[in-house]
Amino acid sequence: MSVPHPQFNDVAVDDTGTFTFFWMDWMQRVYQALGLVNRTDTALTPHTFTAIAAGVTQSMAVTMKGTTANDDVTIGLHTLDIGLVYQAYVSANDTVTITCTNTTAASITPTAGSIRTTVRSFE
Repeated sequence: MSVPHPQFNDVAVDDTGTFTFFWMDWMQRVYQALGLVNRTDTALTPHTFTAIAAGVTQSMAVTMKGTTANDDVTIGLHTLDIGLVYQAYVSANDTVTITCTNTTAASITPTAGSIRTTVRSFE
Protein backbone atom coordinates (compact mmCIF):
# COMPACT_ATOMS: atom_id res chain seq x y z
CA MET A 1 0.00 0.00 0.00
CA SER A 2 1.35 3.41 -0.96
CA VAL A 3 0.85 6.34 1.41
CA PRO A 4 2.11 9.52 -0.31
CA HIS A 5 3.72 11.94 2.11
CA PRO A 6 2.80 15.63 2.43
CA GLN A 7 5.12 18.59 2.10
CA PHE A 8 7.15 19.39 5.23
CA ASN A 9 5.23 22.51 6.24
CA ASP A 10 1.72 21.55 5.12
CA VAL A 11 -0.84 22.78 7.64
CA ALA A 12 -4.46 23.87 7.33
CA VAL A 13 -6.87 25.79 9.53
CA ASP A 14 -10.59 25.09 9.19
CA ASP A 15 -13.41 27.57 9.84
CA THR A 16 -13.51 26.64 13.54
CA GLY A 17 -9.82 27.54 13.94
CA THR A 18 -8.68 23.92 14.29
CA PHE A 19 -5.21 23.24 12.91
CA THR A 20 -4.56 20.10 10.87
CA PHE A 21 -0.94 19.06 10.63
CA PHE A 22 -0.73 16.84 7.58
CA TRP A 23 2.42 15.07 8.79
CA MET A 24 0.54 13.86 11.90
CA ASP A 25 -2.35 12.66 9.73
CA TRP A 26 0.11 11.01 7.35
CA MET A 27 1.83 9.16 10.22
CA GLN A 28 -1.61 8.02 11.39
CA ARG A 29 -2.29 6.54 7.93
CA VAL A 30 1.13 4.82 7.96
CA TYR A 31 0.44 3.28 11.39
CA GLN A 32 -2.95 2.10 10.17
CA ALA A 33 -1.47 0.65 6.97
CA LEU A 34 1.08 -1.27 9.06
CA GLY A 35 -1.68 -2.54 11.33
CA LEU A 36 -0.22 -0.77 14.38
CA VAL A 37 -3.29 1.35 15.20
CA ASN A 38 -6.58 -0.33 16.00
CA ARG A 39 -8.75 2.75 16.41
CA THR A 40 -8.63 6.55 16.33
CA ASP A 41 -11.29 8.80 17.81
CA THR A 42 -11.39 12.60 17.89
CA ALA A 43 -13.59 15.00 19.84
CA LEU A 44 -13.79 18.80 19.74
CA THR A 45 -14.91 20.10 23.12
CA PRO A 46 -15.19 23.65 24.51
CA HIS A 47 -12.95 23.88 27.55
CA THR A 48 -14.46 24.59 30.96
CA PHE A 49 -11.42 26.11 32.64
CA THR A 50 -12.02 29.22 34.74
CA ALA A 51 -9.50 31.60 36.36
CA ILE A 52 -6.57 29.48 37.58
CA ALA A 53 -4.60 30.72 40.58
CA ALA A 54 -0.80 30.65 40.57
CA GLY A 55 0.58 27.11 40.80
CA VAL A 56 -2.87 25.50 40.63
CA THR A 57 -4.11 22.77 38.27
CA GLN A 58 -7.69 22.46 37.02
CA SER A 59 -9.06 19.47 35.18
CA MET A 60 -11.99 18.61 32.94
CA ALA A 61 -13.32 15.26 31.75
CA VAL A 62 -14.16 14.40 28.14
CA THR A 63 -16.27 11.31 27.43
CA MET A 64 -14.83 9.22 24.60
CA LYS A 65 -16.51 5.84 24.22
CA GLY A 66 -14.17 2.88 23.80
CA THR A 67 -11.15 4.58 25.38
CA THR A 68 -9.04 2.37 27.66
CA ALA A 69 -6.04 2.84 29.97
CA ASN A 70 -3.32 1.99 27.42
CA ASP A 71 -4.53 4.40 24.71
CA ASP A 72 -2.43 7.33 23.47
CA VAL A 73 -3.95 10.80 23.92
CA THR A 74 -2.98 14.02 22.13
CA ILE A 75 -4.64 17.40 22.36
CA GLY A 76 -4.73 20.45 20.13
CA LEU A 77 -5.62 23.93 21.31
CA HIS A 78 -7.06 26.90 19.44
CA THR A 79 -5.07 29.33 21.56
CA LEU A 80 -2.07 29.15 23.85
CA ASP A 81 -1.79 31.32 26.94
CA ILE A 82 1.73 31.93 28.20
CA GLY A 83 2.26 30.19 31.54
CA LEU A 84 -0.40 27.49 31.10
CA VAL A 85 0.58 23.85 30.57
CA TYR A 86 -2.01 21.39 29.23
CA GLN A 87 -1.85 17.61 29.58
CA ALA A 88 -4.27 14.78 28.79
CA TYR A 89 -4.56 11.14 29.80
CA VAL A 90 -7.09 8.33 29.97
CA SER A 91 -8.35 8.47 33.56
CA ALA A 92 -10.94 5.68 33.27
CA ASN A 93 -12.57 3.61 30.55
CA ASP A 94 -14.46 5.97 28.21
CA THR A 95 -12.99 9.07 29.91
CA VAL A 96 -10.10 11.38 29.05
CA THR A 97 -9.01 13.94 31.63
CA ILE A 98 -7.44 17.19 30.44
CA THR A 99 -5.50 19.25 32.95
CA CYS A 100 -4.43 22.89 32.79
CA THR A 101 -1.67 24.04 35.16
CA ASN A 102 -0.78 27.67 35.82
CA THR A 103 3.02 27.80 36.12
CA THR A 104 3.17 31.55 36.81
CA ALA A 105 3.01 33.65 39.99
CA ALA A 106 -0.30 35.28 39.00
CA SER A 107 -3.84 34.13 38.27
CA ILE A 108 -4.64 33.43 34.59
CA THR A 109 -8.00 32.96 32.90
CA PRO A 110 -7.53 30.72 29.85
CA THR A 111 -8.73 32.19 26.56
CA ALA A 112 -12.09 30.74 25.55
CA GLY A 113 -11.92 28.05 22.91
CA SER A 114 -12.13 24.36 22.17
CA ILE A 115 -9.75 21.48 22.70
CA ARG A 116 -9.33 18.80 20.05
CA THR A 117 -8.76 15.47 21.78
CA THR A 118 -7.46 12.53 19.76
CA VAL A 119 -7.21 9.01 21.17
CA ARG A 120 -5.33 6.21 19.41
CA SER A 121 -5.45 2.58 20.35
CA PHE A 122 -2.23 0.75 19.39
CA GLU A 123 -1.61 -3.00 19.15
